Amino acid sequence: MTDINPNGVLHPYPRKIDWNEGYLKIKGHVSLIIPSDLSSETVELFLSTWESYTQSKIKLNIISSSNSERNTFLLSTGIKLPANAKLKRGYQSALIINRNGVSASGNSETTLKHCWFSILQLLVAGRTPEVKFYLLPFLAMHDSPRLKFRSIHLCVFPETTLGFLEKVIKLTAFMKFSHIIIEFWGTLKYESLPELSWPQAYTKKQIHQVLQLARQMGIQPVPMFNHWGHAAASRDRIGRHVVLDQNPALESLFEADGWTWCLKNPTSLNLLKNIRAELMELFFDTDYFHLGCDEAYSHGTCPECRKYNPGELWAEYLNSVNNHLKTYNVRPIIWGDGLLEKSKWKGYIASSSKGRKTHEAINVLSTDFIISDWQYGIHDKEKAATVEYFMQKGFDVITAPYSSPDNILTMANIAIEKNIMGMLLTTWNTLPLTMKVLPLTIGAMWNGTEIIHKLTQYEDGYLTTVLSTYLRKLRGKSADFKNAGWRSYEVTDMSNF
Repeated sequence: MTDINPNGVLHPYPRKIDWNEGYLKIKGHVSLIIPSDLSSETVELFLSTWESYTQSKIKLNIISSSNSERNTFLLSTGIKLPANAKLKRGYQSALIINRNGVSASGNSETTLKHCWFSILQLLVAGRTPEVKFYLLPFLAMHDSPRLKFRSIHLCVFPETTLGFLEKVIKLTAFMKFSHIIIEFWGTLKYESLPELSWPQAYTKKQIHQVLQLARQMGIQPVPMFNHWGHAAASRDRIGRHVVLDQNPALESLFEADGWTWCLKNPTSLNLLKNIRAELMELFFDTDYFHLGCDEAYSHGTCPECRKYNPGELWAEYLNSVNNHLKTYNVRPIIWGDGLLEKSKWKGYIASSSKGRKTHEAINVLSTDFIISDWQYGIHDKEKAATVEYFMQKGFDVITAPYSSPDNILTMANIAIEKNIMGMLLTTWNTLPLTMKVLPLTIGAMWNGTEIIHKLTQYEDGYLTTVLSTYLRKLRGKSADFKNAGWRSYEVTDMSNF
């Protein structure tokens, strides 16, 4: 493997970077000159992350200047200021480090945060008995991602702690993911119906604080609530049902097995509308709403729903949901399997059939919908037929791989080569076990996969050790075993000991 990055690890690796000889030495204190219109949240982010990354060894003095250009900053170690980094055509950010200091510019406050995160990733403690200085390698960097929508799907289970939520937000934002889709599995308390959550669920006030952290870090939170299948808010192999285990009298909200919402019950439709309203109030500045809509095994099976064509019933329902979300200026996202007929899509994930007919909905479904094409068995970029199909039908598409590195790299390549909207990494119940795919995923979404094969930083062991370093430095000092890392245990099967 040829390492083209001699001076440090960067996740994601920049699109264009020139490494120069030498290091900027930082000791004692440093001044950060920022424009006067930079938000207080961003200033607070700069201060807090600098403090945690330097262990409070280097004081950061903030100087607000009305003469500074918008979405820029200068990091000065002395009297002489570095020249402003200029944005090049086709790039969203610029970062220069030389003997005079650091200069950065972005086309938005978010991309300016990305420059800051790159600096922190490159910051190396001086090799002395006690840390008294830090080093930054000389470089000139111009950067922009290949994919606009770089997202991760995070499930909030009853076992998911707020601390873990914060860790994932910090890590993904720090590595420049753009969106985090949050799905509550009976873990958020709704006013619409108390039984939608378990008694130990989080309050909106608690989740609001988590979402504010995401916004401050520069990653947009997106709400998700299953509007079709998965209505139990539990994995089907476990057998729980968040609503019916607490109140069996509410069974008419669902098809007979409880797995799918009944689309011809006005009470169900009104409840789902109220849920959307509650989530839009909580996720007030989002651009998207993920409606789920996969694996609806029992769609159209109750006596009332049986009267209708399954595909038409589903399409009519989804279009009405889209009309509601338009009032919030929000676009809906759905999984794509219900729009694919199994017999015609062998080798791909598809859940419709000649009897179920939900694939017929694609001909009347509004193209406001974004299709999240989850294909976990695709390991050859030539197998992009489902993506091409949805594109031909006029939809924006995002690929959606799972935890296999080969699947992730393939789906990223498909997204880039087809020039589609982006990619969504799904994690379900396995995220704590597969954290190492996060830097691999953002690297593939940012650059494509060619560069990944040239960098030692993408070797398996290095991925997890660097990731744990990011987390440790972002979090700050903690001597508690359960709060360290991203799992509260080391082993699960004590029979090995």
